[in-house]
Amino acid sequence: MTGGEDREAIGASHLQGSLFEGHTVRYRDLDQWYTKPDVAEAFIKWCRVTPEDRILEPSCGEGGLILAMPNHDNVRAFDIDDSKVEIVRAKCPRVRVEARDYMSWEADEQFDVVIMNSPYRNELDAKFIERATHHAPRVCGLVRSVFLNGDKRSKLCHDHVIYTRVQPLKDRPEFGGDSGPKTDFTFVECRRRLPHEQRGVHLVELITGR
Repeated sequence: MTGGEDREAIGASHLQGSLFEGHTVRYRDLDQWYTKPDVAEAFIKWCRVTPEDRILEPSCGEGGLILAMPNHDNVRAFDIDDSKVEIVRAKCPRVRVEARDYMSWEADEQFDVVIMNSPYRNELDAKFIERATHHAPRVCGLVRSVFLNGDKRSKLCHDHVIYTRVQPLKDRPEFGGDSGPKTDFTFVECRRRLPHEQRGVHLVELITGR
């Protein structure tokens, strides 16, 4: 699916300009960009989760994505910032949330889907998504559009996953400087590439339908 139907359903073209909440300097130091409620709701709808799905949110921030999920009893979440974990516990008391770095989590717990707006700095988006494919058969991420390109991300992530859906939030990416979250964003869905499968599908085909 190219996302044409999804674009109409979620009104993707208007979401780009209001993606993130306001931040403090400390948030930026930790590479934390928190998703606004309207974007979170659109993203969760796009992810097609059900109340029965067991969901992992590995970089939950203040719980923006969790609040839009249909059943908090089935959600497990992490964040590296203790203070944000306390906020999530207050907002979403039924969610299993703990303060930890997802990249150092060694448990083999399995979920139906992993949903995230991961950190972006130092290719952490690629690292988070690749790791998440070991914990669920389906991974959905809100990523910067530059995530889809680059040799580093190819080695870290793209060579190991198959993209099943890609939904850009703008029809034409803007080129130029990148100042934190003020850039183009995309919804992506992927799964682990099996040993017999070739490298992931051509992203341009998912994006344009060609």
